Amino acid sequence: MNTAQYYRGRRFMGFYNSPGGFRMAKHYGRLAKSRIWRGFYPDVYLEPHEVFSLDGGPGKMCPDFLSARTGVVMDRTGHLAYLFFKKMRHEASLNYVSIPSTRQTKPVRVTIVELGAIELPEKKADGHVYYPAPLRRVVLLFNALPVLASLAASIISGLSKDWYAFYLILLGMVAHGAACFVLGSGRIKVNFITPPPKSLQDNSLMTMEGDIMIILGQEKEISQIVRGSISIEFPAWIKWHDYFVVGACCLLLMLQLLVQLFLIPQATLFGQILFLCSFGASFLCNTYLSALDKEDLQRETLGDKVWNVGENSVKGYEFQNWTTMAIAMLYVLKPTRDGIAEQLFDRLLPNRSPEWKSFKKDVLEAYDENEKPTAKIGPCWEPSDERSVVVKNMYTDWQDAVKFFNDYKKDPSSFDDSTLRSSGGQPEQALKKLE
Repeated sequence: MNTAQYYRGRRFMGFYNSPGGFRMAKHYGRLAKSRIWRGFYPDVYLEPHEVFSLDGGPGKMCPDFLSARTGVVMDRTGHLAYLFFKKMRHEASLNYVSIPSTRQTKPVRVTIVELGAIELPEKKADGHVYYPAPLRRVVLLFNALPVLASLAASIISGLSKDWYAFYLILLGMVAHGAACFVLGSGRIKVNFITPPPKSLQDNSLMTMEGDIMIILGQEKEISQIVRGSISIEFPAWIKWHDYFVVGACCLLLMLQLLVQLFLIPQATLFGQILFLCSFGASFLCNTYLSALDKEDLQRETLGDKVWNVGENSVKGYEFQNWTTMAIAMLYVLKPTRDGIAEQLFDRLLPNRSPEWKSFKKDVLEAYDENEKPTAKIGPCWEPSDERSVVVKNMYTDWQDAVKFFNDYKKDPSSFDDSTLRSSGGQPEQALKKLE
């Protein structure tokens, strides 16, 4: 039911006897916020994008965001950013490049994405809005099987004069079909953000589940991913009286369960077998539809209207320790020096001990967004004996980060050498070959 809006004509293919009506009624009944339905569906009222799981991943998980130019921080973005993050992370995971490092601890992976330009839809009264066209799929042919199975079971029950089985199968077809038609009448709606008159380069940082993603692109394109929204828009007749029609369909699904539960024992054995056969056909169909990745369907529906990522625009790198990664990404993002660089560096490297504070101060003092980065060999202060090894590692990691960035700036594709693959040889040998 959650994917009925993604296929053209799918809303007409729900007229089959299906189990699970009570569970569907409890879930979709939360759309109806009229007091009439509150007693039937006592859970909290939800918006369409929440009911149809368009509010992030499991647990409403969404990536956070930090702009390296404007300093804008978003602790939670939205569903479009979630889809984008997972898609780019998956593409990068197919070809991660292992970056050589002097010191190895826990590897950390970074995805760098270069965005291309997109064309916004024409601005209307409600802003820049895009309605993706439904997909045409052979899945609709498969969806016709449970419809034919339920129809055949109902007709055979009628011919054998088993009216209990006949009417109960027919009730299931009507209840499920009406709910599928109503809920499938919605359209996918993407709300774009009106970009500023002058769009500047706005490299940004996104993090989710411990993974790091760097987005390189214009403010116009990045803002659509992190600020845009996707939802389901229903016609006026469905939204009438706070989704009264949805509440009525869900009530019919609840009645289907109760009526079938109490009256199917009155049918003959042959009628009960036909009833279970219709359930079995619909169960197979629902299992197949549930196996299709809903997030992939959403991304396929959006196409390249929300983001435009060209070929070879997604790079994945695996650093051997977090410190090298944090400093390298500081250079890649090129934040401005008006406090944003400090904010970004603290987010990437939140260590607060005195040694770390002094080290980060040295890095930021040497940082210049318009100059080639350089690294100090060691601190200008003398660390204690027990902390000397830690401090030495900091500056060694800094030198590795500068080495990475200088090579990356020359030619990002130079890291695609097979000697640098995570499945390749030792980091020291790879570094010598790269040099």
